[in-house]
Amino acid sequence: MKVIEPFFKAYLEYADSHVLVFQPMLSFLFSSFGLEKPSYRVIPFTTRFHESYKRKVYAQLKKVFFEHGTHLILTTDLDSYPDIISAVIELRRRASKVIAFLRRELRYFHDYCACKRLKPPRRHLWKGLKECKCCRWVFDLERGFPPKELRYICVLEFSFKRGVGSPHLHILLDRIYLNRCGIAYIRWGIMYPHSYQMKVVRFRGLKARSYVMKYVKKQLIVSKDSVSHSACLYWLTGRRLFSTSRDLISSQEKKEKRYHFLGIYPKLLRGVYPIEENLDRLDDFDFREEVRFHDEWIWSSCIRKLKAG
Repeated sequence: MKVIEPFFKAYLEYADSHVLVFQPMLSFLFSSFGLEKPSYRVIPFTTRFHESYKRKVYAQLKKVFFEHGTHLILTTDLDSYPDIISAVIELRRRASKVIAFLRRELRYFHDYCACKRLKPPRRHLWKGLKECKCCRWVFDLERGFPPKELRYICVLEFSFKRGVGSPHLHILLDRIYLNRCGIAYIRWGIMYPHSYQMKVVRFRGLKARSYVMKYVKKQLIVSKDSVSHSACLYWLTGRRLFSTSRDLISSQEKKEKRYHFLGIYPKLLRGVYPIEENLDRLDDFDFREEVRFHDEWIWSSCIRKLKAG
């Protein structure tokens, strides 16, 4: 973390010192042919580590509520991987297999109930799956009938209890309970040998917004004075904090593309001119190239200093 944190802080400083420049589509088309003087729109360069991300997550999960279900915690054995990036990639890949497995089992189960299938699916019995011989399905039907569609929320967390930042996933399954066969299949058939431990907890009455926001505030959002180690690892691995099934994200109307993205520019052009007061200078191609060259030189010099220690 002592090596990663300075680079992460440099990235945050870069975002704070830059803005995004857009141009209205009609103005862009007309100005490209010299028919109209171009106009620009400047907005702050915000990332998921800024305060604005909390409002975005809050709006997305505002109405999501799970009445009851199962909470899976998929862990990682870091001794099996050379670095944290490959461990997170493999963890996400195996979690995708778990989701695909549950979707397939739900489809087979409801097809069987509707007499569209004559037999339950055949499963390969790996070592440790002996309890599956007597189970036709992976769901605990005594606790409830599973839904047709899989609704879930998946949250990635880095644990520093042992000081190593071990990644693990929290998967919340709505109205789904697993029996011994389902738990054993996921543990030994999908997660092994990536990890040897998997926790299964049942829950009732869960607000998805409150659950995810807890991790957003604790691990993702940073300030100028304090930077969490978890935020550094989210940035290093390039992974999202959470993902959900498609039906949980509030559908937003697709807006027509009205702006053309010109690029990322520093707030001070060439270190001297405030961009809001000198937008007309962006019409000059040579000036824009000088701005890009100057900005890249400053950023590369900053990285060289960090590498040099």
